[in-house]
Amino acid sequence: MSAEIARIDRIKKLLWDITSSGLSVDHNIEVLRKIILANLLLLVGFVTLPIFCAILFSQKCYVLGTVDSVFFLFLIVMFFYLRKTKNHQSAAIIGMVGMGGLFFIFVLYAGISDKTYYIWAFLYPLLCTFILGSVRGSFFSLLLLGLVLTLFIIDRYVAFLPGYAIENEIRFGTAYITIYLIALIMEKVRQTTHDRLNVSNSKLEKTITEKEDLILKLQKTIDEVIVLRGILPICSLCKKIRDDDGYWHQVESYVRSHSEADFTHGICPDCMKELYPDIKIRGNNKE
Repeated sequence: MSAEIARIDRIKKLLWDITSSGLSVDHNIEVLRKIILANLLLLVGFVTLPIFCAILFSQKCYVLGTVDSVFFLFLIVMFFYLRKTKNHQSAAIIGMVGMGGLFFIFVLYAGISDKTYYIWAFLYPLLCTFILGSVRGSFFSLLLLGLVLTLFIIDRYVAFLPGYAIENEIRFGTAYITIYLIALIMEKVRQTTHDRLNVSNSKLEKTITEKEDLILKLQKTIDEVIVLRGILPICSLCKKIRDDDGYWHQVESYVRSHSEADFTHGICPDCMKELYPDIKIRGNNKE
């Protein structure tokens, strides 16, 4: 049983190492999110592209088969580049440029051969927005849309581009923009939630720090204060105090040894009258 658990743990560590490009769990959560998402997309490409290439070559679609093969090699390079550099920003930009080129070729090829390869282009705004963020993702998403719309315009004037029917072009543009807007809203909501959580965490950490400082100050104050507690046996005549060992001590010496208090001596009015009856007391001498 322990050997099986150890094997499962090794598999988990291996999967984490592959999808996180070797980063630890404690790394920045935003960086981890983008790197893991990029690696998962790369792994999907590693599995599916060889199958597509085999199908395309078997159907004698040499152009698309070659394009998929080149893109498969591109994904391998990007996987090792991301793992070595950990630079998710440059890797994401390069990857989205390559993927945008691939999807544009799919749209172009679909117009020539009357296939459905253009459907893949609908993934592009989702991937761009989730990996690059709302600003850069919007730029690349709208760039591909602009290229496709340009293709729709010029395909009527170029002989080797049979083009799409007008209703298909309208459907493509409407679906693409809809998916882009949904992805943009989702990313905006995610970013806003993330920013609010960061602000809340900062306030919470500040409050915790202030409370810890206050606790330390209180603890220091408590440590500096020595308090006499319990019942003290005291002589009713001479006012000496008995300690735990049975010895009797003057009040001054006992309090001084058991606290940080000290004494200065004077004479109260009653004792003054008794000891020095001939001396008048000025001030608050109440009869």
